[in-house]
Amino acid sequence: MIQNMYVSKVRSEFEFWNASGGADHFYVYCHSIGRDAASKHQELHHNSIQVTCSSRYFQRLYIAHKDIGLPQVWPRQHEQVLNPPDARYKLVFFAGRVQNSLARRDLLEQWKNDSSFDIFSGSSSFPYKEGFRRSRYCLHVKGYELNTARVSDAIQHGCVPVLISNYNDLPLANILDWSKFSVIVNERDIPHLKKILLSVSERTYLNMYKNLEGDYIESLGDISVSDFTLADI
Repeated sequence: MIQNMYVSKVRSEFEFWNASGGADHFYVYCHSIGRDAASKHQELHHNSIQVTCSSRYFQRLYIAHKDIGLPQVWPRQHEQVLNPPDARYKLVFFAGRVQNSLARRDLLEQWKNDSSFDIFSGSSSFPYKEGFRRSRYCLHVKGYELNTARVSDAIQHGCVPVLISNYNDLPLANILDWSKFSVIVNERDIPHLKKILLSVSERTYLNMYKNLEGDYIESLGDISVSDFTLADI
């Protein structure tokens, strides 16, 4: 199997792997086909740190407190000046497929006719970027898995992320206090979503908006793929 060949090559060329059996190394797989392949190599799966886009506790190949969830980040031009809160005239934005998600179907059914919500099944009727720029809150709702780039897109455009997914291991939770720049909502509370968001005080919202520009968020954007080499992995 290719994963056996790869690990054998790393083991023969990089002595640090052998010192710990790979326990202080990490590998990156975003989608299920890669995770499934890695899981067939016991040393890689049980010892090394898996960096994955989907980090639900019930995701069978994810080992909580060992592995790390990291949202996808698409290379986009950085917003030099974020749209200010008083220019964000929509409460909520979400656009995405609903076929593979009961939570997304519930969201669409519950809120599709509310004028303060921009909810779309599939693509939005306006440029995708504009949905993030004109909305206060942008939803990140579990599909087949919770592994899209919506969180990073929301942060980049100053739209407070709302994560709707049960049993999700929040990315970099040992570093980031997600309560300071996002809202976490249980899937069963989708019917109460508007009430939950409107109950957030203006001061709290403005603090979350400000924290999206904070040093501890911006520092994530300073990391380039070129910062990592095979030796790191």
